[in-house]
Parts: sequence; C-alpha cells; structure tokens
Amino acid sequence: MNNTYVSNPDSAISSVLNRRTFLIGIGSFATLLTACGSKSSPEVDRTASEIQKIISAKETMISDATDLMKADATLTAPLQVVIDQSRLHIEALSQYSTISSSPSVAEPREVNLPALASRCAVFSTNNVELACTLTDYELTRTIALIAASEMQHHALLSGYIT
Repeated sequence: MNNTYVSNPDSAISSVLNRRTFLIGIGSFATLLTACGSKSSPEVDRTASEIQKIISAKETMISDATDLMKADATLTAPLQVVIDQSRLHIEALSQYSTISSSPSVAEPREVNLPALASRCAVFSTNNVELACTLTDYELTRTIALIAASEMQHHALLSGYIT
C-alpha cells in the first residue's frame, strides 16, 4: 500500500490525502480527546463490555466488507483497506477486553456500500463519545485513533458511491 489515501479516481472530484498529513491530523485529534478522559472513572467491566462491542462491530464490518468484495470486484481496493485496518483495530483493542469473543446473534442490517460507509461514520462518532468517558490514557488514545480511522473509512468508501 502506498502512502496516500485516494478516493475513487474515476469520480469528478478525486481527493488525495497524504499519509503524513492524515497521521498528523489523527495525532492532533487523539491529543484533544485525551483531555476528555479526565471524567469519572468507569467500571472495568463496563469498559471491557464497550471494547467487546467495538470488536464485535469490527468483526461484522469485516464480514460485510468481504461479502461486498465478492459481489463487486471493483470495490476490492477500498474494502481491503477497511478490512486490514479493522483487523489491526481488533488486535489493538483485544488487550483491553477480558471478555472472550463469542458468537452473537446477527442483527438485521443492510449490506451495501452506502450502508457500510454510514456505519463507519456512526462507529467514529460512537468511539469519540466512548473515548471521552475513559480515564485510561492509552485506551483513550487507541479509541480516538480508531475513531479517526473510521472517519477516514467513511470518506474513502463515500468516494466510491455512485
């Protein structure tokens, strides 16, 4: 993978985001969010439960993105970015979850590109809100970085919606 994030090159407006600029923005975003972490200390069980919800949502996103890739090979590049980064997010969050992953009952959901892009934006907002309730600096930073990454996924996938 190269060091730029590019929306659909066939679109009328092709946006390119330099990786360094994107990472600087994420770092600034994460630093701002860590200030939110000074709120009341959450219970360990609640935090583990919230982390597990994020992990489950990421696993569902990976499954849905994989299904979309099989249905439309032209979406392979952007969806592979989402899949690869979601796996990294799961790996980073796993150290904070004491709950072992168990199969969950699948909720009805739309599996198409606009719905997946919208879910990324919702995940980002939810993760920002969670980060503002945490007191653990490293966990707050991790959640904030994931929130920024989800917003990047939203922008990337939105560029492919016709």
